[in-house]
Amino acid sequence: YQSVKVQAYSFVPSSYNVQWQKAMEWVRDETPENAVFSHWWDYGYWVQSIGNRATVLDGGNAIAYWNYLMGRLVLTGDNQADALEFLYNHDATHLLIDSSDIGKYTAFSSIGSDKDFDRYSWMSPFVMDDKQTQETNNETLFFYPGGLTLDEDLVIEDSGREVLLPKGGAGIGAVVVSANTQTNQYQQPYVIAVYQGKQYRVKLRYLNIEGRFIDFGSGIEATAYIFPRLDNNQGRIAVNGIGTALYISPRLMRGMLAQIYILEDPLNNFPNFKIAHTQSSLIVEDLRNQGLDLPEFVFYQGIQGPIKIWDVEYTGNEEIKQEYLDKDPTKYLDWKL
Repeated sequence: YQSVKVQAYSFVPSSYNVQWQKAMEWVRDETPENAVFSHWWDYGYWVQSIGNRATVLDGGNAIAYWNYLMGRLVLTGDNQADALEFLYNHDATHLLIDSSDIGKYTAFSSIGSDKDFDRYSWMSPFVMDDKQTQETNNETLFFYPGGLTLDEDLVIEDSGREVLLPKGGAGIGAVVVSANTQTNQYQQPYVIAVYQGKQYRVKLRYLNIEGRFIDFGSGIEATAYIFPRLDNNQGRIAVNGIGTALYISPRLMRGMLAQIYILEDPLNNFPNFKIAHTQSSLIVEDLRNQGLDLPEFVFYQGIQGPIKIWDVEYTGNEEIKQEYLDKDPTKYLDWKL
């Protein structure tokens, strides 16, 4: 018994909390009995036993090759066609992503990579340092210090010459967002990259802040995603609406999870995934009931986010591929999974 109990707990992604209870109630009540859910394998047993629905991946990690395909073609996938074709082969009707998948990105991006780890990446919050906020005559600078190693090589221009910031060697030391105090408009964000003791300002093309996705038309294909930070001051919750940042790197920006789950598909690259249900975190739900206007993501003892469920709408061009149904990866991969 003790051995089986330990094994069982190793398959639990996190505590089965109220948020998941409500999400699974919606699944039971609002989806057809023959619905098939796709998601990372961790949630298989929960959706099967409590949501009473079939799943593509098994909660016991039974078919490692299908985990690889889900990680590669869906969660970190860079195009809709591949995602739809894999899901079509498994009769999937819905896609589910949980906020803990942000922390698990390293896991499924590693599993979903090729032998050169082409999808391998990670996310980590940068929390605003209020003391470093700088104000000038017409600008306010907000600093979000942190530390994040580059997930791929980055070539930037510095003083008229190209500089290579290598993956694994260079890193991001801070995200910086500025606002014009006269126009109340946010300016183009940048990150402070650090390599061999030298700092470089690297402009980002995109900024997502206060519900707006802003394209500045230049800079690296990355996003500064800004969301609220909640502080508990002697039992009272204080909200800093722009208190936390995620640096969504160019590699992350190519991935489906970042585009549809965090950014809500601002580039319209995944139009056939239609949001069907959003189950807010219990913290966000409770504070909304107290009158606070909060988005789905907040930072409070870590990132608190929603469970999102999408309807999968097929184009009609999908085809059955034995490669997506086989369980033996050695037929298709020249390296060991």
